[in-house]
Amino acid sequence: MKSLCFSWRRAILVLCLASVLGLPLSRAMAQYTPATAAFDNSPVCSDSDLHRDTDLARGNPEWKPVNGLTVDPQHLAVHDEPVILEGVVIHPPGNESPTDQSTAEVAEEDIPWNHYTHDFTFKVAPDLPFQYLLSSWARYPGQTFPGLNADQCSLLGGTYNGTTCVLKAPEVCPDGSMGDTCHHSDMEVEWENASAMKINDDDDRTWGGLPEFAWPAPGDRVWVVGRWIFDCGHPGTDTGEKAYVKFGTEIHPPRAVAAIRVNHTGLSSLGANFTESWLPVTGAPTINIFGKPSSDPTHVPITEADVFVSGNGGGANDLCALTATDRDNNCQFRNTDMDHPNGHTNPVIPVNDRNYVFDIYPPGTNYGALLNNSTFLVQPPSPYASLQWRVVDQSAQVPAHVCNSDVTIPCTPIEPIFCLVDESTPPPDPTTNQADTNCPTLVSQQAKRLRVILPFSTRNPNVYFAKSILLGWDDVPTTIPIRTFRITLHEYDVVHNDEFLFSGDWRVFVSVGGQWRYMSPLSDGYPDNNPCHGDQLTSSGDGDCFQFENTPWIVSVRDREPIHVAVGGFDSDNVDSDFCGANDDNRAKYPNGCDPFGGGDEAALVFTNDDRLGTYEFDLVSSNNYAPPAPYLVVKAPDFCIRLFFAATCDLILYAVEFHVREIVSPPVDPSFPLQIGNPHSSNYVTSATPLILTAAHRDYQGFQYRFHPQGGPLPTYASTLEFPVHWTSVDLPGTSQSVSVYDNFGNPADGPYDLQYSAETSAHQLEPRNTASVILDNTPPVATITQPTATQYVHSATLALGYTVSDGTGSGVQSSTPTMDGLAKLKDGTPVANNLAIHLLTALSLGTHTFSVNSLDNVNNAGTQSVTFSVIVTSDSIKQDIKQFLQSGAIKNIGIAISLLAKLDVAGAARDRGRCSTAANLYRAFINELQAQSGKHVDPTAAQIMILDAQYLIAHCP
Repeated sequence: MKSLCFSWRRAILVLCLASVLGLPLSRAMAQYTPATAAFDNSPVCSDSDLHRDTDLARGNPEWKPVNGLTVDPQHLAVHDEPVILEGVVIHPPGNESPTDQSTAEVAEEDIPWNHYTHDFTFKVAPDLPFQYLLSSWARYPGQTFPGLNADQCSLLGGTYNGTTCVLKAPEVCPDGSMGDTCHHSDMEVEWENASAMKINDDDDRTWGGLPEFAWPAPGDRVWVVGRWIFDCGHPGTDTGEKAYVKFGTEIHPPRAVAAIRVNHTGLSSLGANFTESWLPVTGAPTINIFGKPSSDPTHVPITEADVFVSGNGGGANDLCALTATDRDNNCQFRNTDMDHPNGHTNPVIPVNDRNYVFDIYPPGTNYGALLNNSTFLVQPPSPYASLQWRVVDQSAQVPAHVCNSDVTIPCTPIEPIFCLVDESTPPPDPTTNQADTNCPTLVSQQAKRLRVILPFSTRNPNVYFAKSILLGWDDVPTTIPIRTFRITLHEYDVVHNDEFLFSGDWRVFVSVGGQWRYMSPLSDGYPDNNPCHGDQLTSSGDGDCFQFENTPWIVSVRDREPIHVAVGGFDSDNVDSDFCGANDDNRAKYPNGCDPFGGGDEAALVFTNDDRLGTYEFDLVSSNNYAPPAPYLVVKAPDFCIRLFFAATCDLILYAVEFHVREIVSPPVDPSFPLQIGNPHSSNYVTSATPLILTAAHRDYQGFQYRFHPQGGPLPTYASTLEFPVHWTSVDLPGTSQSVSVYDNFGNPADGPYDLQYSAETSAHQLEPRNTASVILDNTPPVATITQPTATQYVHSATLALGYTVSDGTGSGVQSSTPTMDGLAKLKDGTPVANNLAIHLLTALSLGTHTFSVNSLDNVNNAGTQSVTFSVIVTSDSIKQDIKQFLQSGAIKNIGIAISLLAKLDVAGAARDRGRCSTAANLYRAFINELQAQSGKHVDPTAAQIMILDAQYLIAHCP
């Protein structure tokens, strides 16, 4: 919608002003909003002279808020319940002509009556959940006249179809249907621009609303919050019948916009020669001496969300523009006259009545696949890819009155809250003010999108948000490469400047890949090196030429994605001189508005109103290797002709443009050498101490980005100052080598299979595609299971059979195992300790505690030891077995001696068993005395000593 529309050809001045109306509407009940609702509830859109789009009778009101208005008596600001719109900025039609309004442009026809500067407009096709914002109308059924013959029908200007005279054909809906109703397929969004353009002695960033970095372009997705209105200026029907009116709906003005660019990675809005888009997490560009990134971006696809929130709606927030203060729409009075109670209102409304919440989807999103919970299908580039983002502050571009009409009052930027969400989380509820600032619970291990919460609610009113959010996966593309281009407006020729005797004041805007720019009035080489004639666009003559080869756009896109280019603008005439800021008188009226209703102002509107330069748009496409079109002459039809001395003199705008495109090819990242596994290792089994040697293709590479990921387990998370979880770490190459070792030792890792993922990184932060090597971590030694001995007591006369098994489980396997007794590999008689060895304790082990151990080693040198401690004791019965064993072995050589010794043991044991320890001790001493006497004679000395120690044990351990 344009606030005031003027056609030179008809020489009709149209003044359109706005009105107030509240209209309850159930979103659940209505798919579209009936256009005839614009006539419900006073004040209403005018219903007179509806047969054409330029009509003074409709000049007051012009805007009708669908939700109705309330006025805060303290702030005199227009408070309307804002609505949320999500959708896509439509592409221009294939038959677009230079006279057509582009689907995204700076409007040429806005005037100072109800604007502070020119609007930026864009047309949005809403997503399905937001199509209720579109308006519908009753389809015109046509007009017929029965009973006439062909000649009679022809006299009436009708068409005879054989039976009936058709005076007006039935309407066909835009979608080709012929039902009872039709509906609009898109709606306009308007916000006064805040470019670097100087209309007068102040640029638009002083008085405008929406800075260039957040201007949407065709193909961009948008999230918009703002006032939902009917456009009362364009009824859209030539029948003049109220029932068939086609009033469209708009968001005018917004208070929040997110221009979500889904097809590129480049962001050069802060510096024409420098790209600021870098991902993944270790790829920060080197900052040069000018404070700009000087290295190429890492070629990782991103979604770029350029977000701006401000209550500065400009003239669209002026209550005078919505409700007339008198029949002449005289808005100069403010609270000084009961007849004029309203007057102008502040163009800045508070935006701290709610939070602003929206989702950003990453590359790999299928926007044509809507899931059951109204979210879009996201297809990550790999099963373990994770999301990362970067925030670029755009505060340097905000207009002076971003949050308050008084520029001396400081404004405060809001810090965003970021939430990783998965597919189980539905989109934000657009019907609430989103007071909650808590992030949803992340159910899945892999987040699929980023939720942005801007916590404006209850904050100081002087707040705003102006940032770009770059969202991408921490993965290096392997299938569709990223291509980067340097695109320049090589030449812009003013062929005919639209003036008869004077210079033209041309204001040129160009968008390349969604990056908008108000073109400098001066050629790059001005004044010394402009290779073609031309002083400045704002004072241009026929034949003037301008070149902008030194101020390129840097755009990176995934191959096969188009880069949309648009050229437009207007010839600024005298009507622009009355915008606020044009002179001290008007500037002093701010924020009370501009009221240029003098005779000279009206004459300027009639005779020196702005003219469209002519729209020219095209796509750079992969099928043509992104080659630019040939130089193109834009011819715009004359708007106005006068006859002077019998010769027709017409306004005629002709300009020619030529673009240059040069691909920026980053040096390729040569593949790394094959991974080398150091020692210890066995096949692909490694330990945390095993060096895994990464070797870059060249010594001057920076290093490697890498991680060890347990197969089937969660990603490792490394310490970082970034706001998102970082699942990669990096290592630099030593100064003297192109190889570096990494170790699977982060966070006490558990044994098992791991994927080592790594990419060589150049000094320009380019990464090779991910390499993956599988290793099995084995930090666990083998385990020996000892079956004999057990941790118990064995009598000295017993025979002990050693027994054990050794296993490495799922590890690298057992390399060796060594049993020991009391730390020795041999018994005291020289017998090697071995599995299944039968040990005769009487002669092999002494009384007391002993430790049997098994030392094992696996194939990656993990060493383990398992031990069992047991005791050798004597009982009154076991010592008798000593006699029998030594007699049998020949250590007791006389059976009579053996019988004598056994007799003493029987009597001593009986006394000991009855608890008569003193008696037993005397008897055991007698046993010892006999052994001492026979030692070396009829009893072997070693055997005698063993039995003496056993008897002493019984004396010491009674009962």
